[in-house]
Amino acid sequence: MFRFFLDENVPRRIADRLRSEGHDVVEVGAQPFRGSPDDYLWRRAAAEQRIFVTRDIGATALPIRPAPLAIILLRGPETLTAIHLDTMFAAFWDCVEREQLAGHLVSVRPGGYRMHRIRV
Repeated sequence: MFRFFLDENVPRRIADRLRSEGHDVVEVGAQPFRGSPDDYLWRRAAAEQRIFVTRDIGATALPIRPAPLAIILLRGPETLTAIHLDTMFAAFWDCVEREQLAGHLVSVRPGGYRMHRIRV
């Protein structure tokens, strides 16, 4: 089981998918986090050792220690629908070696992903 912190720009269907697999998911779009600044969300995800999932590239560039357990950045055109994002995330989640996520920023795009060490 993994612990996730999903930014408010991540579709609810991804949260539902993760919960159905037994993962612990906190959604920023729900109270009390809605509208919170990125640095607060980052610190909260780090304090709880959660995987931070976002579409906001700016939220992944915060030079704050400690960092979340991992960061998953969903990339692609703004025209991607919730269904497209869910399909893209599912394809990534089904093939990634999950034990390798800790300490990494993962950029997930249609058709693939890239992993980079978190540098903070």
